[in-house]
Amino acid sequence: MDILTFFAYFETLATATSGRQLAIIAQAMLTMTGRITMLSISRWTTEGGSYRTINRFFATKLAWAELLVKFFQTHLFNPENEYILAGDETVVSTSGTETFGIDRFFSGLKSRVIKGLSFFVISLVNVAERKSYPLMVKQTIRSEAEKAAIRERKKKSATKREKKKRRVERTNQRESE
Repeated sequence: MDILTFFAYFETLATATSGRQLAIIAQAMLTMTGRITMLSISRWTTEGGSYRTINRFFATKLAWAELLVKFFQTHLFNPENEYILAGDETVVSTSGTETFGIDRFFSGLKSRVIKGLSFFVISLVNVAERKSYPLMVKQTIRSEAEKAAIRERKKKSATKREKKKRRVERTNQRESE
């Protein structure tokens, strides 16, 4: 089946050009191996998928939530099944320093705070099949005010730890005398 048929409903939610570009990019991403970057996507695309075209597509603002809901309704929804709406935050570890939105987030899998990217996802979960269908993905970006509040909390907790440490040392000194 041609991948363009999956994206035919895009005509009502996005321009024909964006729909065509998405079909070209999706086809390339489904066939490629290794790291997925804009350059590697452009190498795996057919005609109409130059690096400049890929760059333009990712610079275009699209109504992704509406597109994902429409895709779900068109291709995945089964009225006989029961669905629940679920939200979850996920943290992806990264080692770079230039990545947009990189910060320190709590990772439930690692049970500690790690450097990485955080995403909040809202999904419809098919209860019978135990499958999740993401409807919205939003990157969590901390504002400068939030970062300042975190630094202030760290300072206060460090001060409390120091005071407690001094108190324990004084108690130990008294006991040793």
